[in-house]
Amino acid sequence: FQNAFVTTSVCWVSRAVVLTGQWARTHVQRDAVPVVLPQAIAMMFPVQLRAAGYRTGHIGKWHLQGPPGFNPAAQYDHYEAIFRSPYFKTLPDGTRRHETDLIVDRGIEFIQSQPKGQPFCLNLWFNATHAEDNDRRPGAGHYPWPPSADGMYDDQTIPPPRLSDPALYAAHPGFLKESINRERFFWGYDTPEKFQTNVRAYYRMVSGIDHAIGRVVAALERAGLADNTIIVYSSDNGYY
Repeated sequence: FQNAFVTTSVCWVSRAVVLTGQWARTHVQRDAVPVVLPQAIAMMFPVQLRAAGYRTGHIGKWHLQGPPGFNPAAQYDHYEAIFRSPYFKTLPDGTRRHETDLIVDRGIEFIQSQPKGQPFCLNLWFNATHAEDNDRRPGAGHYPWPPSADGMYDDQTIPPPRLSDPALYAAHPGFLKESINRERFFWGYDTPEKFQTNVRAYYRMVSGIDHAIGRVVAALERAGLADNTIIVYSSDNGYY
């Protein structure tokens, strides 16, 4: 698409829109935001594909809140929620794995176990490139990246954004000036050094996803499924 717009730039809303095909004003319970209506959940595209004979899977971030008794795992043949906080997970053998890579590891296992001749739908939903407020570290800022992106952009100087003019901040209403976004500004962007660190780290997170998707494509090719598989690459709100 040359022009694509998110109707409601909030992560959980965007993901519910993707799953249900309905705008928030349609799928949400007005008296219990952000709970999604049962009839909207019944319209989720993985549910409909499963009813049509597809093997379905969801691995990674789950961000749709259903009504009491709703179980996301029951909507799929294979379901595994993997969240951030922290991004690096300690595995049973003591090694540490970034959630982006871990999600793809599980996705490749799903592809390898795919029954021959059965269609499938697999959601690999990353937490990256979401900032991790509880996992800040020197040199990585809010964006701990996968090892596949180590060293990338070290030789790049990121130009400052036009919207960094302090006069623009001063013109905002009070409730925006006092929001968590302003708090995050002091964590990671209020000096030129912090700005360079965090934007480079953010770009490395994006590149880590690209590398991981490359592994998925390679797994599809090895399984003989690449020529008959559609890959939809998107995001929830993309920081507006």
